Amino acid sequence: MTAPMRWVAGGTVLALVATLTGCSAPAPGPAMFGGDAENKVCLPIADGQQALVGEGIGAPVGAELSITSVKLADADGVGIGSTFLMQIIDGNAFGTALMPPENPPPAWEDRVDAVGATVPRGEVWNLLIVLKRGGSEPGKAHRIIVGYEVDGVAYEKMNSTAYTLQDKCF
Repeated sequence: MTAPMRWVAGGTVLALVATLTGCSAPAPGPAMFGGDAENKVCLPIADGQQALVGEGIGAPVGAELSITSVKLADADGVGIGSTFLMQIIDGNAFGTALMPPENPPPAWEDRVDAVGATVPRGEVWNLLIVLKRGGSEPGKAHRIIVGYEVDGVAYEKMNSTAYTLQDKCF
C-alpha cells in the first residue's frame, strides 16, 4: 500500500502556539511555522513503515534561524526517525510521502540534518520529519514542536496538524 504524495507550494504562514501547563516554555518567537487552522492528517502506514511529513519554516527578514530541536507533542505509537531541512525551489516542497519518497524534487539530494541547520534570513525552507510507526495500534502525534534560535534567543513553535499513522485511513 502506498501513501499518496502531496506536493505543496512554499509559503509564509502563522503558527498556533500551545502553552505547556506548569512549565516555562520558550516564547513562540519570530519564525513562520505551522498554520492558523487545525488540521488532521491520516497516513496509511503499516507497522514498521515510515512516512515523511513536511512543514514550511521561515526565518525573519532580518535574521537567520537555527534549528535546535524537533519533537512530537503527545505522541503514542509513533516516533521521529530523522529530520531534514530542504530548500524550497520553484515551489516544490513535501507535504506527505512514504519514506523513502518516490520522485522527490531536485533539492532532496541537497537536504541536510535539520538540527543544527540554518534557514537564511527572510527565506522559507521545508522542514522534513520522518515518522516511524511502532506497533499494531494506530500511531498518533498531536503536533510537531520545533525549537530554534534567532539572534541567540531560544524559541519554540508548534504546528497545527495532528497526525495518525494506521493501516488504512478510509
